Amino acid sequence: MPDSEHILFEGDDTELTQALIGLLNEKLHQLDKENQENKYDDGMKSMVWQRLNGRSKKAQQENIDTHMADLEDDRTRFNYYIHEVKTVKLLKKILSERYDERNENMFTQGDFALDDLADLFR
Repeated sequence: MPDSEHILFEGDDTELTQALIGLLNEKLHQLDKENQENKYDDGMKSMVWQRLNGRSKKAQQENIDTHMADLEDDRTRFNYYIHEVKTVKLLKKILSERYDERNENMFTQGDFALDDLADLFR
């Protein structure tokens, strides 16, 4: 077989280099777009990305370990609810505490002052 049948690109090394740089930049742009979609989309991938992503594999593993511990705590708490909560009164108390925790506002706590906030920005 003549060598001409194996030529994939006709041109000199400079043209080949420029063509490869163009293709690499195009691929980089595509990967950046996918990365942004994974980070900021409203889907499941985005949720997982935001919760577990880290700057290094060690940070990612720490995030995974923390999430697993949180899931285990949730499982233990729900098992308690299933097996121990037998009255509406107790259920109401538990739900009220959960509501208060979720709606706790740091600005309404007694130990907060606007001066403390100003100190954060100095």
